[in-house]
Amino acid sequence: MTLKIYKLVSPSDPITFEAPSDLVAGLTALSVGEGAYGVRGENDETVLPIFLLDRGDGILRWLSSHGTGIETEGDLMSLFEALLEVHTEAMARAMLSFLISEPEERQAIRDSLVDASVAVAHVKAFAADPELIYLEFVKRIAAYNNEHRSSANDICGHAHELGHAFLNRGKTVEA
Repeated sequence: MTLKIYKLVSPSDPITFEAPSDLVAGLTALSVGEGAYGVRGENDETVLPIFLLDRGDGILRWLSSHGTGIETEGDLMSLFEALLEVHTEAMARAMLSFLISEPEERQAIRDSLVDASVAVAHVKAFAADPELIYLEFVKRIAAYNNEHRSSANDICGHAHELGHAFLNRGKTVEA
């Protein structure tokens, strides 16, 4: 699956993230910011406008313009829940990719964090498990974000918490 780079539109630090589609990028921003954040694409085009004062009509129009393929009775929460069921993992991984960076800096920062994650994976003897390497990489992103944020508003931390919750959605805990 090819991922695109998106920029979160917020008054805070510059934040980029990866998602497979404009729909998933928009759903991710709506989940993290409840309409307070917009999204810009790779060519700086508006993918999702800010819906801060919207009562749901604008969000419904935006969702319908992105061909969700899910029919509801026009209820925003029902539609959002249905979309969440379909896109949970993609949204979770998008949230976990939130990184304080400008788009042009992202790849270099990401590469340095990947290299460190793979090195740690070998030391911890889970190098053969790509999911554990990925989770180590996510920890490194979180630490990087915490060290580099200038705002008390921890958007990336919130996104990472939601991302972990989305990844664990529906999983049962064994006793």
